[in-house]
Amino acid sequence: FFNRSSNTLNSSTFRQYVLPGQNSTTYSEGSQSGSTNYNHRANFRLDQKIDSMTSVLFRPRLSWQQNDANKTLQGVTARETSAQSQINTLYQSGNRAINPAGDLLLRRRLGHRAGRTLSLNLTGSYNTRTGNSVLNTMSVGSTSSTNLNQQALLSQNSSNVGGNLAYTEPVGKHAQLQANYSLNYAPNNSDKRTYDFNAGDQRYSRLDTALSNVFDNYYLTQGGGLSYRYNVRKIQASVGASAQVARLRGDQTFPRPGPVDYTFWNVLPQANLMWRPDREHNLRLFYRTSTNAPSISQLQAVVNNSNPLQLTIGNPALRQEYNHSLVARYSVSKAATSSNFFALLSGSYTQNPISNRTLVAIRDTTVVPTGTGEAVRLPAGAQLTQSTNLQQQYTVRALGNYGRPIPALKLNLNASLGASLSQNPGLVNQGLNYARTPALTGGLTVSSNISERLDFTLSSNSTKSYVRNTLSEQLNTNYFSQVSRLRLSWIVGPGISFQTDVAHQLYRGLSSSYNQNYALWNASLGKKIFPGQRGEIKLYAFDLLKQNRAIQRNVTEAYYEDVQTTVLQRYFLLMFTYNIRSANMTTIPTAPEGGGRRGRGGFDGPPGGGPPGG
Repeated sequence: FFNRSSNTLNSSTFRQYVLPGQNSTTYSEGSQSGSTNYNHRANFRLDQKIDSMTSVLFRPRLSWQQNDANKTLQGVTARETSAQSQINTLYQSGNRAINPAGDLLLRRRLGHRAGRTLSLNLTGSYNTRTGNSVLNTMSVGSTSSTNLNQQALLSQNSSNVGGNLAYTEPVGKHAQLQANYSLNYAPNNSDKRTYDFNAGDQRYSRLDTALSNVFDNYYLTQGGGLSYRYNVRKIQASVGASAQVARLRGDQTFPRPGPVDYTFWNVLPQANLMWRPDREHNLRLFYRTSTNAPSISQLQAVVNNSNPLQLTIGNPALRQEYNHSLVARYSVSKAATSSNFFALLSGSYTQNPISNRTLVAIRDTTVVPTGTGEAVRLPAGAQLTQSTNLQQQYTVRALGNYGRPIPALKLNLNASLGASLSQNPGLVNQGLNYARTPALTGGLTVSSNISERLDFTLSSNSTKSYVRNTLSEQLNTNYFSQVSRLRLSWIVGPGISFQTDVAHQLYRGLSSSYNQNYALWNASLGKKIFPGQRGEIKLYAFDLLKQNRAIQRNVTEAYYEDVQTTVLQRYFLLMFTYNIRSANMTTIPTAPEGGGRRGRGGFDGPPGGGPPGG
């Protein structure tokens, strides 16, 4: 597989900070960026049955990526509408990465008793990344101005080697016992050196130690567990637990030594239940636990200053996360009425979540981030974000969907309702904030079943979202978005097809210039040609009204922001396709395109206008 993509992107951002004691600090940004990306991928699969008792599955893969990017940025941090700091930045970067990986699965039946097996799964991957970037920036604060001309060189290597050995033993007619042992080793290293431009020799030769770092770490996990499975006609259930020991070790060797070494002991329980009392009803319950180690970028204590007003830095003192997740799903399908009902309730809770400590400088400030030993200067209005472990991160979600046909009108009806709540903790200027985002969703879809030649779908989906902050309640806000869509497919005559898709996007409750509503209209007209209709000429028209744009609200523990991105607007595309098949080859029916039925086709083809709203 190979592809090359070239993208140009213009965006504007308005950010409202959640700061203790005041609600008047904002950040506005406009940026123009471009990138060229090359991707190469190769995948292989070998599935071999050695004998009646043994099989092997081998899946190697290789990927290579090259990315060249540039970005210009203009940003302003303001307090009470008065600018505190301004910045103009030109950033250019080039990165190369190669990633070989693979997995090997060996399976063997032991003896002649069904269910007695031994399997070994081995996995491995290696990733190497090299990059360089050049940053030119001019920042103006309330009392001073700064010019930067820097080059950064990056070299990163990461790998992962793991194995899992599992043995299963039948227990009676309906049960099975499984024992397993797993081992995983993941070493990583990163070397980033930043050099200031030296006017004397006209080279990037002055090493900036505050923006340079050499860091090695490894994460070793191993453990074993037992699980019990029970399976009868109406009930399938399993319960088990594994004990895990994990060691996280990091060694910073430049600019100064800074070793960290943690050992974590965990018990990871899990349980599943599926109950199917009859053919119409189905209930499933899942409970899972897992751990997550911090990444090398989260651990590495080096400042990323690609936007000098929005600095980020890692934290070598991070601990691992411990995650709980619970899912309940219930479905009913009535064959007599062709109706169906689906309900989902899910929740997750994370202990020691890796969140952020954010400092927004009210005045010119110098700060020493945790675990670094290097002072970082922040002009008034600049932001420094560092990863940190906190508590009480969770997400709860509920969803229900009901569908049934309306035979008298030859229509199908689907209705859905949903609700969600998430909480993310964060430290903002030393104050603990819990950003809660409740949301309500609702949708209605009507699709046709009128004829073989005409098909339409009419739908509308709405979301009402709330932003609630414990640190600064006066910044609580609500916003609303809605997407309404009409899709039509029509076989006009022999071999002639017409498709159209009209979507209306509505936003309310965002920042003033982001409260917009617009329509996106796509259409296509096609004609089958040649004997057997093997060829087709199709004309696509994207965004006929020239209104396409992408608007998004992002909510974090330190701020909420509205982002508008310009996307490719109206354009036309003419496509010719020809189906090559042997005269004596049986034709395999293809799936209907674009959700249409009976092969009428839908609005497919190359991406372009896309759904509105990003």
